[in-house]
Amino acid sequence: MNTATCALLLAAALAPPAARALVDLNTATAEELQTLPGIGEARAEQIVEWRRRHGRLASVEDLRLLRVIPAATVERLRPLVTAGAAGAKPAAAPAPAPGRPAVPAPASGRPAAPPAASCPLDQESPEGKINLNLASSEELQQLAGISEANARVILAWRVKKGFFRSVNDLAHVPGLPPGVFATVQYFVTTKVDPNTATAEELVRLGASREGADAIAKARRRRPLRSAEDMRLVTGLPVEEREALLPLLWFAPKKR
Repeated sequence: MNTATCALLLAAALAPPAARALVDLNTATAEELQTLPGIGEARAEQIVEWRRRHGRLASVEDLRLLRVIPAATVERLRPLVTAGAAGAKPAAAPAPAPGRPAVPAPASGRPAAPPAASCPLDQESPEGKINLNLASSEELQQLAGISEANARVILAWRVKKGFFRSVNDLAHVPGLPPGVFATVQYFVTTKVDPNTATAEELVRLGASREGADAIAKARRRRPLRSAEDMRLVTGLPVEEREALLPLLWFAPKKR
């Protein structure tokens, strides 16, 4: 996938639906607020209650005053909301970081979605993504299109079925609204890098404490770059290794 295609995919995935206008933080109902990424029922009610107690929000930055909305969610909301008077123009989208392509503005004239922290040219790479096998309900709700109810559906599937082996598994989770998979597929992963995963993450993915320690010891000696490297890890039981392999991502060798 080339960089231009990646930028278009990011714009399509992050942009709100064509028919939806900017959500006014000062007039939106709790139900309307829940259509925003990362704003579930509880956070929507907190915004409404904050408005009742303190009055209007001057800008999207005021969401930080609630102390329950992560900074990453505030940034994701920036091009989707307004806190100004009716008809006020939203703030311009932030300029792309040096060396990264600008995300094209949608044909509808809506503000372009901000570029992601890293363009997912490697669809398997877990860098900067939310892991479907490890994420909490709150972390899942940071994704556009994932409400509190949708997060519960995903967690229930995980409890019942075990691990997501592929991002594509998300498309087959009963109870998720149509379109959720298309919206989040480039921003989630099912894999971890064995060179950076914590012992707790490895244990949650099925390794024993001893197996996780063995992986940590092996990667201190040299990076784990392939399934073959994993097979050379001393002290990692064969059954654990084979169960972990589908959930591991190995960084490609630099040319």
